[in-house]
Amino acid sequence: MIKEISLLRGLSCLFIVLVHCIEQAEGDYANMGSQGQGMTSLVFLKLLLKVGTGIFVFISEFILAYKYPDKLPEGFFAKRARFLLIPFAVMAVFYAAFRILIVEGSSPVEFLKQIVLNVFFGGFHGYFIIIIFQFYLLHALFVRYAARIKMAYMLTGALLVNLAYLGFFNFVSPPSIPRADYIWYNVSTLPLFGWLFYFVLAYYCGTRFEAFKRVLAKGRYLIVSVTMVTAAACIAAERAQLFPVNTSKRIDVFLLTCCTALLLFSIGLLLKRVPAWLTQVSNYSFGIYWLHFVFIALASFALRSFMPMSGYLYVGILLIISTALAMAATELLQRIPYGVYAVGRVRDRAERSRSGRLPAQGTHRLS
Repeated sequence: MIKEISLLRGLSCLFIVLVHCIEQAEGDYANMGSQGQGMTSLVFLKLLLKVGTGIFVFISEFILAYKYPDKLPEGFFAKRARFLLIPFAVMAVFYAAFRILIVEGSSPVEFLKQIVLNVFFGGFHGYFIIIIFQFYLLHALFVRYAARIKMAYMLTGALLVNLAYLGFFNFVSPPSIPRADYIWYNVSTLPLFGWLFYFVLAYYCGTRFEAFKRVLAKGRYLIVSVTMVTAAACIAAERAQLFPVNTSKRIDVFLLTCCTALLLFSIGLLLKRVPAWLTQVSNYSFGIYWLHFVFIALASFALRSFMPMSGYLYVGILLIISTALAMAATELLQRIPYGVYAVGRVRDRAERSRSGRLPAQGTHRLS
């Protein structure tokens, strides 16, 4: 696997976990009626780290384009259904149950409602999988017709569609209908139009990887400068409260995500190897993505008797505990039958299994 992808995947995974750690800290300090030292700066950091989900989306199409530039292999969708859609369904039910446990007065009817929201309407952080499967379908069509249209036209068209879609939901107020806010700020994240430019950019970067590396090498300082300016603009927009919500679907965060993905890629080109610990995070990223939420909540509960503490310290502890326990739980699930169908496979182990160097763990009863 390309080392730069391991860098991007590992960092974007940690970005997502850290965002949720900061959000947990915000809620915990608010419940105590305290501001928490450093929380103001952490809230701005949270905004900048919102790039994590978009980078994950970029990575998914980059890998497809790099490995399958002409067509998808036989059995592609069946395999993805096994190791993406089944964990998605399992986690949709798991997090619906988890929500019922922590929300007072919940009922079986509310449990079923939450499952429906999770599966079909982006009701939990697993909505990412819905977007990825749209990309799989789009890639299958895209490879047939992309060669007929100039790259500049495709990139420009995708950028305009993406900006128009995000701009509509960023600047037009929700209508006065039931659940309007939920549709506007949650369900609207699911259609691929809000992620289209990531797809097209990643497709051309993956299919033209050598040319892409040369462009990055030549424009490295420009990429750094533009990323810094875009990050500053995001913070300024947040201070001025130009956007109604603090999410990855803001136009300014969308632009920052594109810049950050290119910046991290250019940094990766300079590295001889990705640090071993970050490679491990990358390998376990899918399991971390699924499980970190529950371990953040459990760590928050366990740390209540030590509060209040510095916001920086609290968020750091949440990050370390949730990431480590998510990795440990993922490893445990790899070792039991059917466990991989809860959180997917560890990446390095899955790649070695495909090459025939290692038998797949946890799946032998299904053969």
